[in-house]
Amino acid sequence: MNETAEYTINELSEATGVEPRTIHYYIKEGLIPSSSQKGSAARYGEQHVVRLKLVRQLQAAGLRLSRIRSILGSIGDEEARSYLAEAEAGTLDVQTNAGLHRVFAENRNMVCDRNVSFSELAAPASRLGSTYRNPNLFHSVEERWTRVTIVDGVEVALRDDLPRHVRKTMARILDDMRRELTGSTS
Repeated sequence: MNETAEYTINELSEATGVEPRTIHYYIKEGLIPSSSQKGSAARYGEQHVVRLKLVRQLQAAGLRLSRIRSILGSIGDEEARSYLAEAEAGTLDVQTNAGLHRVFAENRNMVCDRNVSFSELAAPASRLGSTYRNPNLFHSVEERWTRVTIVDGVEVALRDDLPRHVRKTMARILDDMRRELTGSTS
């Protein structure tokens, strides 16, 4: 790839097959870095081409944008090129690739600062949770989590965007777990 190539937004779109509107969205969401210039003077480099193509490959493999953002925010340009080459060759398995899992695991340092009761767990997620911010990304990522203390020293963290029926089921399971661990029959 030509390291010195510069692309306008339309040329970048042609090179990657990603619509300009989507490119702007990915920049806004922190999936790719922004141009140092704004408006019609904005120019994009080969790193943008690689990362946009990699986003598409990872999406096709079934990864959510939040996970892709974590991965892209944690790898350098060479590693992105390597993953893209594997993906284009059909040899990148996102489910078993140790490098991708390592990158993702290193960036899952969630911070939960709110404990809830089991009855609160089944409540709408908008009332619960704490914020996770990863300073290593192009833009901050926020995920809301609920921390449930089962017994002293045993906690479970649940992402707040789980469907309500899953939250209710988890509340029952965690209540059973608490009873089992405390020997309580109530």
